[in-house]
Parts: sequence; C-alpha cells; structure tokens
Amino acid sequence: MNNGSVLRAMINGMRPAHWIKNIFVFAAMPFGEKLFFKDAWLMCGGVFFIFCGLASAVYLINDVRDRDADRLHPEKKKRAVASGRLSTASAIAGSIILFALSIAAACYVDTELVLRFPVITFCAVLYVVLNILYTFGIKEIAILDIIFISAGFVIRVVAGALAIQVPISPWLVICTFMLSLFIGTTKRRSEVRAYSSNVARKVRNANAFYTPERLEHILAVTASLAIMSYSLYCVSLQTQERIGSIHMVWTIPFVVYGIFRYYCLSLTSASEDTIAILLKDRVIWITGILWLISSVLVIYLSGMN
Repeated sequence: MNNGSVLRAMINGMRPAHWIKNIFVFAAMPFGEKLFFKDAWLMCGGVFFIFCGLASAVYLINDVRDRDADRLHPEKKKRAVASGRLSTASAIAGSIILFALSIAAACYVDTELVLRFPVITFCAVLYVVLNILYTFGIKEIAILDIIFISAGFVIRVVAGALAIQVPISPWLVICTFMLSLFIGTTKRRSEVRAYSSNVARKVRNANAFYTPERLEHILAVTASLAIMSYSLYCVSLQTQERIGSIHMVWTIPFVVYGIFRYYCLSLTSASEDTIAILLKDRVIWITGILWLISSVLVIYLSGMN
C-alpha cells in the first residue's frame, strides 16, 4: 500500500464529516452576546479545531478497538481499519500524534486566556479520559454509554464558554445534555435495527438490554426532556431578567419541529450515522438557521430595549 492510499485511509478514519459535532463549542456565543466580537470567534475557532483533533484521535482508537465487531456491520465494515486499508499500528500512531497536537494547542489557548487554571486543557484532558473509558468499557454498559456520549457534548459547550469567558449557565448545560441524550438514543436504536438480535448482542453487550421497545420508551422520554428543558429555559425568570423580555418563547416551535423531524428521519433512514441524517436533510438545516436567527434577534433587540 503506497503512502497516498495510507493517507487517504487515515483521513477517512479521522471522520472529518463528524467534526461538525464540535460546533457545540460555539453554543455560548449568541447567548453570551459575543457574536460580534472577533476575539470570541478566534478563541472558539481554536477550541473547535482542538476538539476536532481530539475527536479524530478517539475515532481512530475506537476503530482499532472495534475492528472485529465492525466487520459484522453492513456499513461499519467499510471503515479504514475494519476494511484493512489502515493498519492498527498506523491508526494508533496517528491517534497519539493527534492527541499530542490537540493538548499542546489547548495549552496555548490557556496561555492566551491568562487564567490561573488551565481550563481548556482541563476540558480537553477530561474529554479524552471520558472517551477512553467509553471505548474500553462504558460502551458495554446500557444507559451509562449514552450518558457518557452526552457528557462529551457538554464538555464541548463548557470549553467554548470558558474560552470566551462567558458565565456557564446551568440551562446551557441541561439543554445540551438532554438534546445529546435524545440523539445518542436514536443512534443506539438504529444500531440495534441494523443487526439481527443475536449479532447485536455479540457486537456490544449493551445491545442485549436495548430492545426496540425499550429504546422507543427512552426516546419518548429524552425527546420530551429536551423540549421541556429548553422551554423552561425560555420562560425562566433568570432568562427574562438577563435578556430583558419573555420573547425567547417564540423560538420554542423551531426546537420542537427540529427534534420531531430528526426523530421521524431516524425511523426511516437506513443509516445509524447521526451526521449522515443531518447532512442530507436541508429542512433540519433551515430549521436550525431560523432558530439561530430568531434567538439572536430576541437576545440583541431585547438588550437594546
């Protein structure tokens, strides 16, 4: 195998399409009224690429760990390590390099923040530790596996808020966590559907617990929690006092529609890949953009009043 094909396989194993998940680091910008500050964009942009590197490093380690199980899956068998296009040694080496570069970049961002405690480095290391624990054990424990996935998204949001020195709202953490629980559960349901029941249990012990019926119940609960937590944020006295109005309630329909549409798409999609579902559906993107525009208008216009 020549160097070009190894590089292509390495990039494939890094899953650059999944970097969009790290957009969560920008979540605090509109709510912290930092959208029109160049320095805020630069800091959040730096944190975004740090988590892109960390996520890719984790993906490579995960693919090495799951290479035998991935070969039993109709889609995952095409992954670089499972298909044999990328050797385990190359994947591990690439992962170590990405980890080192990302942690070094986090340390640099901390020096720019001039804080007593290296907050970005701490978030980066915590993210790595959680994902290593997930890859080598937690993913086999039902329910706890979804919680760990959701915690990874919360860490991204917290790191972004710390980078631009915006106070971390409990609502921001709660809403992110609930939404991540919902998305993680849809992924588990699709995975269980992709295998036969016997193969699903062999691939992951947690799948023995995740029957379609149980997952549907969990999905109903997590979707409700995601919508309810955001709705409570919009009507809370803390939000009204900070923004200066009750008008965040007008953004709730966009959240409800987006969650319901994603749920319906996950039912009909042949893919368990969250990103594949999101990237292919323009309506969800339009809904997200409309939600962002309406939120920014409410926050900034209320602040002007």
